[in-house]
Amino acid sequence: MKLDTQQEMAAMYFVGVDTLADLEINIETDEFMIVQPFDNGNVIILEVVEEDGERIVKQRVFDGCVVLPKKDGTLNVFN
Repeated sequence: MKLDTQQEMAAMYFVGVDTLADLEINIETDEFMIVQPFDNGNVIILEVVEEDGERIVKQRVFDGCVVLPKKDGTLNVFN
């Protein structure tokens, strides 16, 4: 099934916000990324980062992406 890329890009933020809240990520101040995989390795990545003192929203679309299984544990750079 062909999905409209622009519609998917618009919708993914709202779908991801609930999970961000569950992870105690503050969408107003924290940096975060939402990854939406699709068939055939297609993926949309939404990223909110701080650059030069400003919060920037970036959306990227890739034809090929590998999403690995989640590992147990947290990274030591985050406490």
